[in-house]
Amino acid sequence: MRRKKERVRLYRLKLARRCVVVLLLFICAFFCISLLKSPQIESDADSVSSFTSQKDAVLSVVPHEMSQEESVQEKLKLLEKEFPSGTYWNHRGVEIPDGSPNWAITTDIPCDHSTYGDAYCNRYNGATKEFFPQYDYLTQCLGFSSMLSDQIFGEDAPIKIHRDFNDLRPGDQIRLTGSWHSMLVIEKLENHVSVAECDEDAITCEISWGREISKNELMSYGEEIEYITRYTD
Repeated sequence: MRRKKERVRLYRLKLARRCVVVLLLFICAFFCISLLKSPQIESDADSVSSFTSQKDAVLSVVPHEMSQEESVQEKLKLLEKEFPSGTYWNHRGVEIPDGSPNWAITTDIPCDHSTYGDAYCNRYNGATKEFFPQYDYLTQCLGFSSMLSDQIFGEDAPIKIHRDFNDLRPGDQIRLTGSWHSMLVIEKLENHVSVAECDEDAITCEISWGREISKNELMSYGEEIEYITRYTD
């Protein structure tokens, strides 16, 4: 009888030890998973640097066997994720060091040009700047379309202007010289284009993807429209 009780005691002791070991392993695993899932804290200024450093990855993500136009379409999909519709291309409410680039920032707070002018508007100077020497920097709709163009083709890609709708292609910029509005073509069909743009309302710097503009409307601008292209083929 004593031997039986002793065996029971030893069995319970072993079982208790195993439970303790399992509990410790569970606690360690939970701690490790928590560390892996903890959010990375990144300042808004750091996010600009991070996105800037990833620019080459955006430009090179497409296989080389694709045509230039197919490559542009793939890059546009990536850029739409980085600068989604409904956000604002500004740095309102964001603290960044003076003189730091702000073109990669978007916020959920609209600009108010009637109150603050362009104080919170993002700025970008790229290849398109050579056609606008009257400006110290490009901002709002022109800055946004210029920035997208450089992200797609690279700042060193050739650039030229034409006015032929039939030659318009995804990635080209549209500049309405009479109303001073710029857009970037994201899709071209026979009778209309779809565009990505910023500040279409001239007040908030809101980003929009997918607005359609008919061929007839574009052609009605006559000499007050320019198509800025980077294509080489």
